[in-house]
Amino acid sequence: MTEKSWFKRNWKMLLIVGGVLAVGAVLYVVFVVLAGNAESEVDKSAVEKGDLESVKGTWVSTGNSKKQEIFFIAEGPKTAKGKFQKFDVEFVNNGDLSSAQIKVSVKASSIFTDNSTRDGHLKGEDFFNSEKHPEITFVSESIEVVDKEKGLYKTKGILTFLGKEKDFDFQFTYRGKAKDKELISFEGKFGFKQFALGMPSDDSIGKTTDVTFYVDLVPSGDAPAPEEDDEEEDDWEDEEDDWEDEEGGTEMELNQEYDDILNQVEEEAENL
Repeated sequence: MTEKSWFKRNWKMLLIVGGVLAVGAVLYVVFVVLAGNAESEVDKSAVEKGDLESVKGTWVSTGNSKKQEIFFIAEGPKTAKGKFQKFDVEFVNNGDLSSAQIKVSVKASSIFTDNSTRDGHLKGEDFFNSEKHPEITFVSESIEVVDKEKGLYKTKGILTFLGKEKDFDFQFTYRGKAKDKELISFEGKFGFKQFALGMPSDDSIGKTTDVTFYVDLVPSGDAPAPEEDDEEEDDWEDEEDDWEDEEGGTEMELNQEYDDILNQVEEEAENL
């Protein structure tokens, strides 16, 4: 049998197989590669304006995801929105503002864009390389007033990113202090170019990332103990079991429907 006659006899089967592969590729791109974007879920606390200079002592973040957030938007052919789910902030002022200090520590592997494939890629060697460089840190060297009435300040310090130290500065707003409890609040925004911080230039995710942040701080003695990762994972597994029970076997039905489609394609191919 010649190659030409083989293709002539089997062109329908090849067409079906090609169609299945094409549909699968489209579904993969739509539902895996392009789908998903994290959304901001922060719940800002009610505070009264005041002077940051009057805030004394050591204040720390609580780890409450509703009361702290580092959110980013990376513009590109497909805009990606995400956030870091785990980070710590500390503000220390034992004298005047000139000697105060801000410390930030971000867990690189906590990046979340609501797309597991993209998240895995971002955690990998091409981007945050979270296994080799598990933390992104910033330690301020100075804090200065920009606009006291608006609560606007600027901090300069050292950013450690991908294992390298770089001078970094950004502005932030001191929102104020809660009236009924010991709590202070900060927010701000800044932009940066990924390649300037050591990441490779990648047109697929754009060249500039815009970051907004918000955090509530409490006196260091009032901060709750950090949550254990294992407990969070167990909670997630419990929620997954609950979903399967509530949906009445929906996942099983989808798998069965998928098997039926494959069987139908195989039967049509055998009949050609």
